[in-house]
Amino acid sequence: MMKETAPDFMDSGDLGWVPFPTVEGGTGDPRYLVGTPANSFAISSDATEAQRNTAMDFLADKVLDKEYSKSMIDSGGVPPTVDVGDSLKDSDDKDFLGFTYNLVHRAPAFQLSWDQSLSPGHADTLLSNLERVFLLQMTPRQFSAAMDKTL
Repeated sequence: MMKETAPDFMDSGDLGWVPFPTVEGGTGDPRYLVGTPANSFAISSDATEAQRNTAMDFLADKVLDKEYSKSMIDSGGVPPTVDVGDSLKDSDDKDFLGFTYNLVHRAPAFQLSWDQSLSPGHADTLLSNLERVFLLQMTPRQFSAAMDKTL
């Protein structure tokens, strides 16, 4: 999307990426990931066996398909497969895609973004309240209290 909407910026050499900064003396593992750095799929633990089988068939037949993976790479995305690293090397975006792939591939744990793991109604409230925090219309403590009431 950025290539289409901001081609001058993309060609300027001003765009870069880095891992999230660590806190000196912190106890967390900086390889852990939070957010949505690459594509992923999940199957509900509440799914019936038939639903799980349908999901697995979809993943095997559609998502793990080489054509689908290539189309994702061509559009600037990292396919949700563990063996895609070598396929990224031929992309125009190989540096960024390789960086993203390695973040995900090396992560010992991953936490999906809050808005992706909540129901749509709760996610909308979360995003609205986060916007208010960034606009300094709500404190982090007020954000926590509002989200506690929502959930």
